[in-house]
Amino acid sequence: MKLVIKKNVLNEKLNIVSKAISTKNIIPVLSGIKFDLKEEGLFLTTSNDDICIETFISKNEITEIHDTGSIVIPGRYFIEIMRKIEDNEVNIETDGLRIVISTKRGEYSLNGIDSREFPNIKLSTVDKPIILSESVLTTLVNQTCFAVSTQESRPILTGVTNFFKIVFAVYVVKRTAVFLKICVDKLLHFVYALDRIFGKRKFAFFAASLAAFNAST
Repeated sequence: MKLVIKKNVLNEKLNIVSKAISTKNIIPVLSGIKFDLKEEGLFLTTSNDDICIETFISKNEITEIHDTGSIVIPGRYFIEIMRKIEDNEVNIETDGLRIVISTKRGEYSLNGIDSREFPNIKLSTVDKPIILSESVLTTLVNQTCFAVSTQESRPILTGVTNFFKIVFAVYVVKRTAVFLKICVDKLLHFVYALDRIFGKRKFAFFAASLAAFNAST
């Protein structure tokens, strides 16, 4: 793999994928950034076993593409090197599992990892995606994230998983409760009518029970 790219273009994409770089040493390959250079451009992928982020730099934004290929580059070290580089353009070249980052002012070398060790994650788009505005999505998250657990003993409760299913379930329960209350109101009126017709308060206990249930909902 060999390419020449502007520093600001690469740094912009690194800032995006850096959020999913693993800080744990359980799976070393997840602490890196997968560089996959193809004819159409450069794919950058990171994953920490919880989330995966992939971004793409079009060939039109890359100064030169000499050789295609893929490798996993140590994420934190590479980002730190890119921040310290003062030149506008950066040359990135691999020699086996060795990565060379060079500019007019200096050269850096890192040991990479075979890209085949990186999890094979497919981030394909669906035909009919759910499209929400940023404000609506932010509101939905803010209205549900307060219930997220902070105890790591049950990891599944520390996130808002199946987000849209949760929102839909809450919505359905709320609508069901409203519908049930309306039905109880109508039934209560019917019981009071029967009680007035027969005049002996045969339905008084039933009416009282319905009234108590209605008040609790």
